[in-house]
Amino acid sequence: MVGGFSEIEKPEENPMLQGVTEYVQTQLPLQSQRYSFDCKKTSEERLRVVQSFQQVVAGMNYRILYAVENTEGKLKGAFKVQVYDRFGDVSVTTWDDEVSVSEVSNILAGQSKLSSTDFKG
Repeated sequence: MVGGFSEIEKPEENPMLQGVTEYVQTQLPLQSQRYSFDCKKTSEERLRVVQSFQQVVAGMNYRILYAVENTEGKLKGAFKVQVYDRFGDVSVTTWDDEVSVSEVSNILAGQSKLSSTDFKG
């Protein structure tokens, strides 16, 4: 839909989203949002895109639900974030709410979904 957010199908195959994820990984230890998991150790873990949305503007807005997994793939926590990519100049616009591990597990199992309106802003 023009002007609105649309879900990104197959986010693992989206090179722009992969670049945004790499950026968010570097910024997570620096953010001030309080999450129940330790953000300072995220360089030892990986971010997994659970669900994502994009909106074409003068660049691209993203709304992304990330799971934080340790090196064994165990879910440590999850959070929502909003990112703006202005033709390669990427910035986090909102460190959004934490999402429970059980809710993320349900989403990964296909038992529930977020909508783009479940994000702040």
